[in-house]
Amino acid sequence: MRKHDVALALLLAVAPLTACDTPSEPAAPQDEEIAIEAVADEIVADLRLGNDMPPGFDELAEKIPGFAGYWFDRQCNLHVRLTDLSWSERVKELLEPVLRAKLAEDPRCPDEARILVHSAEYSWKELKRWSIALEPALRFRGVTRMGISVPLNRIVVVVTGRPPAHEVIDFASRVDVPLGALKFMLDAGDAGRSRTGTATRTG
Repeated sequence: MRKHDVALALLLAVAPLTACDTPSEPAAPQDEEIAIEAVADEIVADLRLGNDMPPGFDELAEKIPGFAGYWFDRQCNLHVRLTDLSWSERVKELLEPVLRAKLAEDPRCPDEARILVHSAEYSWKELKRWSIALEPALRFRGVTRMGISVPLNRIVVVVTGRPPAHEVIDFASRVDVPLGALKFMLDAGDAGRSRTGTATRTG
């Protein structure tokens, strides 16, 4: 038998023994399934929760199926999210006065600022309903902030580590909030001291 064949035979003979002697790998711990990102100050500063909802969003959600909110970037472009992009032209018509008002009140805004439409996974109505259902989680130890992020199209939960994130996930399952609608961020110690969202927006 050639050396190559001998080596292959030994390998095949040893492989089953190794598999039997080695205990099966445990399932990946639940901790590994939770993605917790570093706090993004701009996102956290603009979370919306409770009575701090943007004016006009509920009305737009009634007129535009799948409306998921809008925001301004630093160049004064108005960004809007929709779950149904077939409504893009209609939402632009409705938001044109909002953009014009922004340009008129802020001299730093360039005249070429425009309305940009992006897809969304969740509607404003869904995110608002789920955020209300999740409000009791703000009392959990290690949950320092929570609210809707329109740019991310998610409910952002700021936590001090994985244990409080697990608590939030367990609670979310009990109040029928999908895990996919949540985004966790890690409180670095000096961020997110307020336990609710804020209404601050500088444009």
